[in-house]
Amino acid sequence: MNARIVSASLELYFDGLSLAKIRRYIWRSHGIKVCRVTVWKWIQKYIPKVKALIAKMVPDAASSWHCDETMIKVSGDWQYFWDGIDYASRYVFMGMLTPGRNVPDAKQFFMGAKKAVGGRSPMLIVTDGCGVYEKGITKNFWSKVHLGECKYIRKPGLRAREGKLSNNVIERFHNTLKERMKITRWFKSVQGAVNALDGFVIQYNFLRPHTTLRGRTPAQAAGLKLPFENGWGDLIQWSYSTA
Repeated sequence: MNARIVSASLELYFDGLSLAKIRRYIWRSHGIKVCRVTVWKWIQKYIPKVKALIAKMVPDAASSWHCDETMIKVSGDWQYFWDGIDYASRYVFMGMLTPGRNVPDAKQFFMGAKKAVGGRSPMLIVTDGCGVYEKGITKNFWSKVHLGECKYIRKPGLRAREGKLSNNVIERFHNTLKERMKITRWFKSVQGAVNALDGFVIQYNFLRPHTTLRGRTPAQAAGLKLPFENGWGDLIQWSYSTA
């Protein structure tokens, strides 16, 4: 299949178009018939490859971390999507789907977050009032917190939405994500959900300019300046050439 068709299909999907609308768009604009199942298979095939590529990169995303979780329906059951955004770059440095919301999950989340930024510790971590976050932070950043090099702010309830140290930045990201999830009508499998969520984060970080960043993408703001010409097509090509 033409690489530009694959690239366009992925970008349209993560921008909010349904699989049916993508099929119609590709037919009208390119005269090529692509079924919905094919587009979904592209998502399942290429997103893990691109994610592996990005995992080799080290973003400059350790200023102020804003972390939270939102609920995603998978196979009729609610699961938790944990994620964190670096305030300065707006880069989503970590995303993780779990069936529950407990201490081991929090520890795993912050362990993955620390690895994603090259082992660095942020100057500030802001979360909502969920108690498990403190355990995850203590496990991974205790020495930095103890020395005062990493400050932890927990804002329960309505306080989480007040002041410049609020968690509004991650809540706005969740609103965008939930709008996208309405189009999918949720997911039928855990792996399908993971790949779709990862793809959304990748597009948010690398392919979607941010108004508060003066038209740059979060990846560019985090120092990951890649020479894009064909969006997802470039990411896919790089993922295979560096495998």
